[in-house]
Amino acid sequence: MAIADDRNGGQGVRPISKQAVERIFACHVQVMAEDTAQGKPIFGLSDNALGLNIGKFLRMFPTAKFIRIVRNPVDRGVSLWRYNHEVHKNTGNEVFFAKFMEASAGTVEGCILHYAAMDAEELRISSQLLATIRTS
Repeated sequence: MAIADDRNGGQGVRPISKQAVERIFACHVQVMAEDTAQGKPIFGLSDNALGLNIGKFLRMFPTAKFIRIVRNPVDRGVSLWRYNHEVHKNTGNEVFFAKFMEASAGTVEGCILHYAAMDAEELRISSQLLATIRTS
């Protein structure tokens, strides 16, 4: 921000508020969703970060309906294993792949167990958030 300010006359950097960032993000998501819906009145968006951020999404989209799809943990783990190996083969990103392999204990079974535990924790937390939101 300071570099951009210096290049534009040095009028002083004023940070953008959290509320402004959320409004910009919500507008961005809304425009993308409407564009990809191609005029259909009902459409969906996929976001893996939705569960832990359900409170923010409910505030940003108060009239939206949310559906949480829970995949079979074995299918999800095998899919992630194959996908991350393919990405590694195509990109050679050693840092990301090393982190993935460490989290998975180097095996497809470890991948299944790791991500099943992560999904279970996310469901637990998002359920608690929803319960809190509904009672307030």
